[in-house]
Amino acid sequence: GSQWVDEIRKSCVPARRLAVATFVGDDERRGLVAPRREVEARIRAGKRAEVERRGLSKQATDAAMKKIVVTRDEFLAARRAELARLADHDVVVTTYAALGARGAASPYGRPGDENPVEQLRWHRVVLDEMQEVSSPNTELARACAALAARSRWMVSGTPLCDGIRDLNGELRFLGVVPFSLPDATDGFWDRCVEKPWDAREPEALEKLELLLRRVAMRHSKAQVWAAGPLEGRPILELPSRDDGVVALAAPRASSEAAVLRALDHVAGAVVATMPASGASGGRDWHRGRDLAL
Repeated sequence: GSQWVDEIRKSCVPARRLAVATFVGDDERRGLVAPRREVEARIRAGKRAEVERRGLSKQATDAAMKKIVVTRDEFLAARRAELARLADHDVVVTTYAALGARGAASPYGRPGDENPVEQLRWHRVVLDEMQEVSSPNTELARACAALAARSRWMVSGTPLCDGIRDLNGELRFLGVVPFSLPDATDGFWDRCVEKPWDAREPEALEKLELLLRRVAMRHSKAQVWAAGPLEGRPILELPSRDDGVVALAAPRASSEAAVLRALDHVAGAVVATMPASGASGGRDWHRGRDLAL
């Protein structure tokens, strides 16, 4: 969360600062939108104070205190006011852990007390490290998909981890029909994308590339800021690489030395089977094609 906040602040000119809320830790979340039990306790305390201000007899005060209840409408009115204050922020930064927490793991674990992030309609929802929802059947992926938003973005440097099927789960969050549908619906993904890809059909990469051109935008380290206080500077500034070789003295009879000798043997065997430079093989069928992820 803090990295996103730093990036947002770095990208804004002083005259146009954005109002950013961090909805991550329990204390941060309670400070923005209190859980139902705390709201009800606050309302109940206010009603008790009102009874005490009436100056009733002890018997009448005790009777009035016993009749104090907090109605659902009172809780909802208080929750709407706090949600409105949360919605006044330009950006709300949260985490997968805060969004996916349920039951005792969440401050909003009581029945009728939904996670405030799930109660607002957002202008845009951006998922960082989108591979976290590549499996659409997890509770986290379902919670992300259930968010109400006008636009949905996903960000990742490694969008595919386990294979092409990861893309099916990620497109499900974006709602790119029919590519986002599970195979149980009509088998479209398996028939039109995954099987041709696994079979290395010549058209498979072209079709996938056509799809990604419509839904994906790729940034490279060579890009620079087009405007603002960082205009002309690279969007990603990394320190220069410094290579060095460090010799490790491992006793010849040690387990570390045995592992190193085994790795050296395996690496040598792999290199020996590789074709000479310029030779083509079946494994190079997609070389030189840009997937634009």
